[in-house]
Amino acid sequence: MKWLAAVAPLVLCLFACGPGGPSNPASLRLVGAGELVPTTYFGNTWGTGPGHFACTKLENIQPWYIAPSDTFADPAVWGAPVCPKNPNGGVPDCTTEMEQDAICGRKIEVTCGGDNCRAGAPSVVAMVTDACPKYHPTNERQHECQGGDQFDLGYPVWQQLHARDDNVKVTYRVVDPSTPLGPR
Repeated sequence: MKWLAAVAPLVLCLFACGPGGPSNPASLRLVGAGELVPTTYFGNTWGTGPGHFACTKLENIQPWYIAPSDTFADPAVWGAPVCPKNPNGGVPDCTTEMEQDAICGRKIEVTCGGDNCRAGAPSVVAMVTDACPKYHPTNERQHECQGGDQFDLGYPVWQQLHARDDNVKVTYRVVDPSTPLGPR
């Protein structure tokens, strides 16, 4: 059965993905194949909606934020190239990639898994407002978002899920754009 979990997203993408990525990301329900995805969280300042998201039109509008790594393998979550490295050594600009590929505003439901989950933790629906770029200087130093799947969670999302003051692992699924944000 492991082969089915590995092949199902590829088969699904063969039917649902066009040359530029998924034609309707919200309709791709079979994502992640139940694998646990590592996360980090941005303390309580990121969760209040600072004015520097890659999705500039979504700044300061709601507290349920999530930022996928720009190396995320699932095209329903990312589906764009890695954000270009800043030639001056600063933060890469992911705005173009995220807006051109309609990543901004996608909704992702995360459910806590692993050993740091609060008892009875709800799943939480969050909106993609930013990226966790591979070439961000902090990510490079801390070895975060350096390849594969990872989410940065907004503080309110993380608060709903964790048992201890540490990162959590989650399963996820992309949900319909009309799905309400927050705990379910």
